[in-house]
Amino acid sequence: MRLADYPRPADDTGIGFHYFPDMNHYSREAFSLWMPILRKLGVSWLTLLAPADAVLPEPFIKGLQDAYIEPVIRIYTPTVVPLDLNQLRALATTYASWGAHYIHVYNEPNLPNEWDDFRTDALPDRFMDMALPALETLNSVEGIIPLFTPLSPGGPYWDLDFLRTCFDIMILRGKSFLFERMAVAIHNYAFNH
Repeated sequence: MRLADYPRPADDTGIGFHYFPDMNHYSREAFSLWMPILRKLGVSWLTLLAPADAVLPEPFIKGLQDAYIEPVIRIYTPTVVPLDLNQLRALATTYASWGAHYIHVYNEPNLPNEWDDFRTDALPDRFMDMALPALETLNSVEGIIPLFTPLSPGGPYWDLDFLRTCFDIMILRGKSFLFERMAVAIHNYAFNH
Protein backbone atom coordinates (compact mmCIF):
# COMPACT_ATOMS: atom_id res chain seq x y z
CA MET A 1 0.00 0.00 0.00
CA ARG A 2 1.33 3.44 -0.88
CA LEU A 3 1.46 6.07 1.86
CA ALA A 4 -1.13 8.14 0.00
CA ASP A 5 -3.57 5.20 0.16
CA TYR A 6 -3.74 5.05 3.96
CA PRO A 7 -6.92 6.64 5.35
CA ARG A 8 -6.34 10.11 6.77
CA PRO A 9 -8.66 12.69 8.27
CA ALA A 10 -9.68 15.68 6.14
CA ASP A 11 -7.27 18.60 6.51
CA ASP A 12 -4.79 16.37 8.32
CA THR A 13 -2.44 18.52 10.42
CA GLY A 14 -0.29 15.57 11.42
CA ILE A 15 -0.84 16.53 15.07
CA GLY A 16 -1.88 13.72 17.36
CA PHE A 17 -2.01 12.83 21.03
CA HIS A 18 -2.67 9.88 23.27
CA TYR A 19 -5.93 10.50 25.13
CA PHE A 20 -6.19 9.62 28.85
CA PRO A 21 -4.08 6.67 30.08
CA ASP A 22 -7.25 5.00 31.35
CA MET A 23 -10.65 4.03 29.98
CA ASN A 24 -12.80 6.31 32.16
CA HIS A 25 -13.13 9.43 30.01
CA TYR A 26 -15.45 8.49 27.15
CA SER A 27 -18.67 10.07 28.40
CA ARG A 28 -20.60 12.78 26.55
CA GLU A 29 -19.43 15.22 29.22
CA ALA A 30 -15.77 14.33 28.66
CA PHE A 31 -16.27 14.69 24.91
CA SER A 32 -17.89 18.11 25.34
CA LEU A 33 -15.06 19.22 27.62
CA TRP A 34 -12.15 18.04 25.47
CA MET A 35 -13.40 18.55 21.92
CA PRO A 36 -12.96 22.36 21.91
CA ILE A 37 -9.45 21.93 23.32
CA LEU A 38 -8.53 19.30 20.72
CA ARG A 39 -9.87 21.53 17.92
CA LYS A 40 -7.94 24.53 19.24
CA LEU A 41 -4.74 22.46 19.27
CA GLY A 42 -5.33 21.39 15.65
CA VAL A 43 -5.49 17.68 16.51
CA SER A 44 -6.11 15.29 13.62
CA TRP A 45 -5.23 12.00 15.35
CA LEU A 46 -6.15 10.71 18.81
CA THR A 47 -5.04 7.39 20.32
CA LEU A 48 -7.72 5.90 22.56
CA LEU A 49 -7.05 3.26 25.19
CA ALA A 50 -9.69 0.56 24.79
CA PRO A 51 -10.55 -2.58 26.74
CA ALA A 52 -9.81 -5.97 25.20
CA ASP A 53 -13.32 -7.24 25.97
CA ALA A 54 -15.66 -4.37 25.04
CA VAL A 55 -15.90 -1.53 22.53
CA LEU A 56 -15.55 2.12 23.40
CA PRO A 57 -18.76 4.17 23.17
CA GLU A 58 -19.81 4.70 19.57
CA PRO A 59 -20.81 8.37 20.10
CA PHE A 60 -17.26 9.18 21.21
CA ILE A 61 -15.73 7.53 18.13
CA LYS A 62 -18.27 9.08 15.76
CA GLY A 63 -17.88 12.49 17.42
CA LEU A 64 -14.15 12.45 16.76
CA GLN A 65 -14.72 11.48 13.15
CA ASP A 66 -17.33 14.24 12.72
CA ALA A 67 -14.64 16.66 13.94
CA TYR A 68 -12.14 15.23 11.40
CA ILE A 69 -10.07 13.51 14.07
CA GLU A 70 -8.92 9.98 13.23
CA PRO A 71 -9.27 7.63 16.22
CA VAL A 72 -6.42 5.19 16.73
CA ILE A 73 -7.62 2.33 18.92
CA ARG A 74 -5.11 0.80 21.32
CA ILE A 75 -6.39 -2.49 22.69
CA TYR A 76 -5.18 -2.57 26.29
CA THR A 77 -3.52 -5.49 27.99
CA PRO A 78 -1.61 -4.94 31.26
CA THR A 79 1.32 -6.94 29.89
CA VAL A 80 2.17 -8.84 26.72
CA VAL A 81 -0.17 -11.84 26.90
CA PRO A 82 -2.00 -13.87 24.26
CA LEU A 83 -5.24 -12.27 23.10
CA ASP A 84 -8.58 -13.92 22.48
CA LEU A 85 -8.49 -13.68 18.67
CA ASN A 86 -12.24 -14.18 18.24
CA GLN A 87 -12.87 -11.32 20.63
CA LEU A 88 -10.27 -9.17 18.86
CA ARG A 89 -11.92 -9.87 15.49
CA ALA A 90 -15.34 -8.92 16.91
CA LEU A 91 -13.97 -5.66 18.34
CA ALA A 92 -12.18 -4.79 15.09
CA THR A 93 -15.27 -5.58 13.04
CA THR A 94 -17.37 -3.25 15.19
CA TYR A 95 -14.82 -0.44 15.04
CA ALA A 96 -14.53 -0.88 11.26
CA SER A 97 -18.33 -0.66 10.91
CA TRP A 98 -18.12 2.71 12.68
CA GLY A 99 -15.47 3.93 10.24
CA ALA A 100 -12.39 3.51 12.43
CA HIS A 101 -9.29 2.39 10.54
CA TYR A 102 -6.32 1.94 12.88
CA ILE A 103 -5.91 -0.55 15.72
CA HIS A 104 -2.88 -1.73 17.62
CA VAL A 105 -2.33 -4.24 20.39
CA TYR A 106 0.31 -4.23 23.11
CA ASN A 107 2.56 -1.39 24.10
CA GLU A 108 6.34 -0.93 24.16
CA PRO A 109 7.30 -4.62 24.36
CA ASN A 110 10.97 -3.63 24.49
CA LEU A 111 10.45 -2.53 28.14
CA PRO A 112 10.57 -4.83 31.19
CA ASN A 113 7.36 -3.45 32.76
CA GLU A 114 5.34 -4.63 29.74
CA TRP A 115 6.14 -8.29 30.49
CA ASP A 116 5.45 -10.68 33.32
CA ASP A 117 8.77 -12.34 32.43
CA PHE A 118 11.17 -9.94 30.70
CA ARG A 119 14.18 -11.84 29.41
CA THR A 120 16.06 -10.29 26.51
CA ASP A 121 16.99 -13.69 25.07
CA ALA A 122 14.67 -14.29 22.12
CA LEU A 123 12.42 -11.43 23.26
CA PRO A 124 11.30 -10.48 19.71
CA ASP A 125 10.53 -14.16 18.99
CA ARG A 126 8.42 -14.45 22.12
CA PHE A 127 6.68 -11.17 21.29
CA MET A 128 5.92 -12.20 17.72
CA ASP A 129 4.46 -15.50 18.95
CA MET A 130 1.63 -13.35 20.34
CA ALA A 131 1.70 -10.32 18.03
CA LEU A 132 1.60 -12.17 14.70
CA PRO A 133 -1.76 -13.89 15.30
CA ALA A 134 -3.20 -10.54 16.43
CA LEU A 135 -1.81 -8.73 13.38
CA GLU A 136 -3.22 -11.43 11.10
CA THR A 137 -6.61 -11.17 12.80
CA LEU A 138 -6.70 -7.38 12.41
CA ASN A 139 -5.52 -7.71 8.81
CA SER A 140 -8.46 -10.02 8.06
CA VAL A 141 -11.02 -7.36 9.00
CA GLU A 142 -12.12 -5.24 6.04
CA GLY A 143 -11.30 -1.58 6.59
CA ILE A 144 -8.84 -2.08 9.45
CA ILE A 145 -5.18 -1.15 9.12
CA PRO A 146 -3.19 -3.18 11.65
CA LEU A 147 -0.54 -1.15 13.41
CA PHE A 148 2.71 -2.73 14.52
CA THR A 149 3.05 -2.08 18.24
CA PRO A 150 4.81 1.15 19.22
CA LEU A 151 8.16 0.65 20.91
CA SER A 152 9.86 2.74 23.55
CA PRO A 153 12.59 4.87 21.95
CA GLY A 154 15.88 3.46 23.16
CA GLY A 155 14.65 1.04 25.76
CA PRO A 156 16.56 -1.78 27.50
CA TYR A 157 16.10 -3.73 24.29
CA TRP A 158 17.04 -1.12 21.67
CA ASP A 159 13.89 -0.22 19.73
CA LEU A 160 15.39 -0.27 16.23
CA ASP A 161 17.04 -3.65 16.82
CA PHE A 162 13.77 -5.00 18.23
CA LEU A 163 11.78 -3.72 15.24
CA ARG A 164 14.27 -5.02 12.69
CA THR A 165 14.31 -8.45 14.33
CA CYS A 166 10.50 -8.58 14.47
CA PHE A 167 10.29 -7.75 10.77
CA ASP A 168 12.88 -10.45 10.01
CA ILE A 169 10.75 -12.91 12.02
CA MET A 170 7.68 -11.94 9.99
CA ILE A 171 9.54 -12.76 6.79
CA LEU A 172 11.00 -16.02 8.15
CA ARG A 173 7.56 -17.16 9.31
CA GLY A 174 6.01 -16.44 5.91
CA LYS A 175 3.98 -13.45 7.05
CA SER A 176 5.48 -10.78 4.79
CA PHE A 177 2.03 -10.26 3.24
CA LEU A 178 1.23 -8.24 6.37
CA PHE A 179 3.63 -5.53 5.20
CA GLU A 180 1.20 -4.66 2.38
CA ARG A 181 -1.39 -3.03 4.69
CA MET A 182 0.27 -2.78 8.07
CA ALA A 183 1.61 0.51 9.39
CA VAL A 184 4.04 1.08 12.25
CA ALA A 185 2.86 2.96 15.33
CA ILE A 186 5.55 5.05 16.98
CA HIS A 187 6.07 6.74 20.29
CA ASN A 188 7.95 9.89 19.42
CA TYR A 189 9.31 10.89 22.82
CA ALA A 190 11.68 13.83 22.76
CA PHE A 191 13.15 13.25 26.25
CA ASN A 192 13.38 17.04 26.67
CA HIS A 193 15.50 17.42 23.52
